[in-house]
Amino acid sequence: MDSQAPDKPTLSELLKGSALVFVVQFLAIWPSHAAYLVLQDEGNMLEWASRLNQGQLPYRDFFMRFMPATPFGLRFFFLALGEQIWVARLYFMLSLSLLCVVVWLVSRCLMPRWWSIVPPLMFVAVGGQMFPMAVFHWDASIPALLALICSAYFTEPRQQLLAGGLAGLTVLYLQPRGVAVCLALAVMVLAAEGARFKRLAYLVGGAAVPGVLFVGWMLWRGIFGDFWSQAILFNVLEYKAVQGYPFDWGLATNHFQTLASGLSQFGNPTLWGWLVWFVRALAFAGVDLVKYTGFFPVLVVFTGVFAVSLRRNEELAASTRSLLLGLLVLLWVSAYFALARATRYHFNFLTVAWYPVLIYLVYWLQSLYPRLGRGLAACVAVVFLTHGIDNVIGWGPYRYPIVFPRGTLYATNPQLARATQRLSDVLTEQFQGQNLFAFPELPQLIWLVGAHNPTDFESLVPLYYPEEALQKAERQIRAADRCGVLFLSTAPSVRGEYPNMDPDLYQKEEAKLLERLTKGAHKVAEIWYYRLYRFGPEGG
Repeated sequence: MDSQAPDKPTLSELLKGSALVFVVQFLAIWPSHAAYLVLQDEGNMLEWASRLNQGQLPYRDFFMRFMPATPFGLRFFFLALGEQIWVARLYFMLSLSLLCVVVWLVSRCLMPRWWSIVPPLMFVAVGGQMFPMAVFHWDASIPALLALICSAYFTEPRQQLLAGGLAGLTVLYLQPRGVAVCLALAVMVLAAEGARFKRLAYLVGGAAVPGVLFVGWMLWRGIFGDFWSQAILFNVLEYKAVQGYPFDWGLATNHFQTLASGLSQFGNPTLWGWLVWFVRALAFAGVDLVKYTGFFPVLVVFTGVFAVSLRRNEELAASTRSLLLGLLVLLWVSAYFALARATRYHFNFLTVAWYPVLIYLVYWLQSLYPRLGRGLAACVAVVFLTHGIDNVIGWGPYRYPIVFPRGTLYATNPQLARATQRLSDVLTEQFQGQNLFAFPELPQLIWLVGAHNPTDFESLVPLYYPEEALQKAERQIRAADRCGVLFLSTAPSVRGEYPNMDPDLYQKEEAKLLERLTKGAHKVAEIWYYRLYRFGPEGG
């Protein structure tokens, strides 16, 4: 593995390239900025940031199994610009665009100018379209990748303080990503030549600064015990048992079966319509092959090739070698955590490190077999670009408005838009500024209508939360003044999304929980598939 070292970029190139990548990612995701997406992840973030604005503390005043950095970041946007949906979406888009810049910086450290364009292009096309889902995964990747760059290119021991500080900050965004980057940095430092333990000491010292400040703050506010039970023990004991999902090795086979069956429909109903379908399906299959099905086989091959090159002492710039080593460790450790819920969707969060490593492998291949390497790069670029264009176009049908007190969003279905507008009107009239709990997974609606959740929980999923949590939520609902309860069943999605759950048992438990939480309440409305209840006198 002795491909030509990348030319050293000038400051002007870095600034111009960063600005260009940022703008491209921002423009690519802009069509989705007002899409109506009923997402628990986004709803959680909106509610958590809003609670922080009200002076509530995470872990003590509301349940949160994640780290607090992203909600605090969004909270500052709310403080500056107000609690509106466009402010939240702006935060998410800026964060995603900044991450795309960091992906390009990693790629530019490894490869020449034109090759380094491919990984961020892949991210814009696929990863950058995963919006605004699980934004804490994206936020955590920014300091994680910057930490690897700093450790690889800042050779003085004291300079490892910065890499360590970024690693510590990563932990405050997302626990698994923080663990992965800390291990990656430790391996990078110990594998480097000269002053290994001194560099490691500075690295640990840098990482300890955010950790000590965070733990000190929790001890001062008396919430360390709550943090430990929610952000650590709950994830270790409950998450995989309920949300576990096996790696889908048959996904590629399913794609190719779909393509094969489509070939038999050649020209039906029209040649142009069939051709558009086939190109979209082929690009979709290719993307999943690159980022999911082929992930482990290619990662194993690359790790083996990299290990052999180190044993043979092949020429490779020390910074490049160190950065590649860090990326490989980051990927392996992150993949271990991702296997807890190994859906193709969750593996998107590994692509920020995976795409640079994959394209570097292709770049190395072209130094040995120029036509093969360039051909592979061209195929990957065309497949991802085609899928990316399809993704951007896919936001077009979001054109039917739904007006909420905190902003207007757009749906793809006019019937859904009309029904949700009726629901918004009812919720706004009766619960704006009032107590409202929505479950199993509807925190976004509470925030959009400006209602107040009187419980500690943004969601309450049967078979996921322990009995103590259900009891606490029930007590808080009944103690709140004329609290409303909004329900939308998630039972239809359980069979495909949560294989560890018995769908029939889940449906029964969901019905029992609904009856339990609304006992003594009267039904206010039934709109679309939503059911709305309220405690207190009818019409009062």
